Amino acid sequence: MHLIRLLKMGLEIIKEGRVIVKRPDREELLGIRNGQMPYEELVKYAKSLMNELDAVEEKSVLPKVANMREIEKL
Repeated sequence: MHLIRLLKMGLEIIKEGRVIVKRPDREELLGIRNGQMPYEELVKYAKSLMNELDAVEEKSVLPKVANMREIEKL
């Protein structure tokens, strides 16, 4: 469940530039946690999300390196 959540959150951060904490996919995640998705299907799902993450990362407008000066200001 957590792997799928983190992959989906990574996609949201790269695509939308924001972190969605209150999960719109809560029921899906709870279903995964409760064993409603067969393991093989879950592995395929995770791999597809990782592939999508790799693909969108290349096109991301997010900086490759954090701006340490701005971080230290915070």
